[in-house]
Amino acid sequence: MSSTNAKKGIGLYLDVVAMVLAVAGIIAMVVSTTMGEGYEFAGLGMCIALAVVAIALVVVAIYTDMQGVEKGPGLVALFALGVAIFLMVYVGVQVVSSRALSISGLFSWNSMDTTGWSMFYAAVASAGCFLVGAILLVVGCFLPIAKKAEA
Repeated sequence: MSSTNAKKGIGLYLDVVAMVLAVAGIIAMVVSTTMGEGYEFAGLGMCIALAVVAIALVVVAIYTDMQGVEKGPGLVALFALGVAIFLMVYVGVQVVSSRALSISGLFSWNSMDTTGWSMFYAAVASAGCFLVGAILLVVGCFLPIAKKAEA
């Protein structure tokens, strides 16, 4: 049965929302690093690459699940989703850890730095997008991506 005859399941929609959140997280990460002088994110290229790989792995998982609707989720799809979840959590934690020193300064001696607060909000938005996206992928793992179409 081809993927065009399959009915879409709730897992597919959760995976798509997780991918959109990952793209929003990438955008917020780039915004956070370009806020001003001194707020550069040293691992920006690596984190963007890992986030793009996570998005690609979710696409692979969706594609393989849609191709094997009769058989259920395959090992390739489960492995791809597992690695994508790990990468999204890793990137979210990297964003927070790279900003920890700057953020701690905002809550102590540098609380009037408006650029710093904007960087803080963008970093929290980026990390939040990645972590919520990972949670949606975990929930989506337990729900069907596609259902058999009834004849």
